[in-house]
Amino acid sequence: MMKPHGFRIRVVFFVLARGEIKLSRFEIEFEEWLSKQISNELNPRRRELLRKGLGHGTVEFLRRIWYPAIGNFNDLYAEWEVRDLNN
Repeated sequence: MMKPHGFRIRVVFFVLARGEIKLSRFEIEFEEWLSKQISNELNPRRRELLRKGLGHGTVEFLRRIWYPAIGNFNDLYAEWEVRDLNN
């Protein structure tokens, strides 16, 4: 897969001296929020879509814009993907 010019992928975790991996605060809260969204979802199709995970762009928006500005995922609801006329 080709990456757009100037795009870098950054893995956000820390390796402790004992070789353990410590997730960033964003990663911890994001996983808790997504798990809660999945467990509270009554629609089986939507629950399956959430289990597959959110898209890369959505996660990056949450990581770089939402979380630094708001600081939490309270009252945030993962909506359905909206398709345009070109699918």
